[in-house]
Amino acid sequence: KMASQLEYDVTVIDDRPEFSSRERFGPGIDVVRMDMAEALRTIPIGWNSFVVIATRGHKLDAHCLREAVKTNARYVGLLGSKRKTILIAKMLRDEGISEERIRAVHAPIGLDLGGRTPAEIALAVLAELSMERYGGSGRPLRLSDDIYERAVTRRSS
Repeated sequence: KMASQLEYDVTVIDDRPEFSSRERFGPGIDVVRMDMAEALRTIPIGWNSFVVIATRGHKLDAHCLREAVKTNARYVGLLGSKRKTILIAKMLRDEGISEERIRAVHAPIGLDLGGRTPAEIALAVLAELSMERYGGSGRPLRLSDDIYERAVTRRSS
C-alpha cells in the first residue's frame, strides 16, 4: 500500500487465494493469482521495473529469484536474513547463474533503519527502492557540524 502511495505501479503475485484478493490490497494495486516463478517469466518486466521477492519460504524465494535475475529489471531485491541470502546465492551459483547476476541482487533488501514490525520493514524496503529510483545516497540530510558551525558563525558576525 505504501508503494502505491509513493506512485509505484504495484503488482502483487501470489498463488494462494487468501493472499491474492483485490480486497486485501485495495485500489491501485494489481493482483495476479498464479505461480510466482511462472509470473516472473510471463509478466513484462523491463528496465524501469523493481522486483521484490518476499515469499513464504526459502525454496520458493530461490525459485523466484532464479527467474527474476533473468529479467531486465532495474532492481531485484530479496527480503530475508543474511543467512537466507547466502544460502540462496550458493544455490543459484551451483545452478550456473553468473556471479555478476547474483551480485546484482539487493539482498537482504532494505536500508538499516532499525525497525522490526512489518510496517517498519516495508518503510526500509521502500526507502531503498526510492534511493535506487532517484539516485539518492541514503545518507541523512542533516547538516554536518562543520557546515552548521560556519553558518552560525557567519550569522553571528
